[in-house]
Amino acid sequence: MPLDDQSTWALLRQLDDPQHMEFPRDYDHDATRARFEQLAARLDARFQCTCTVDRQVQDASHHGTVVIPATAADSAEHITR
Repeated sequence: MPLDDQSTWALLRQLDDPQHMEFPRDYDHDATRARFEQLAARLDARFQCTCTVDRQVQDASHHGTVVIPATAADSAEHITR
């Protein structure tokens, strides 16, 4: 659903918090990291492989990258998420 200009600015002002400019007020790095690790483990189990996991990301909106090898996928290409 597209936002009109007025709704968009109202939403941005509502979410803006000068005390939390790098990540949301309620962001819990440890809990987010734990969920990311669980995801990587579940992908390893589901695809029966060891996925490459990049944990060196320093951005709350992009916590990491997981690569499922092509040998574990049905196609000849790896899957990156």
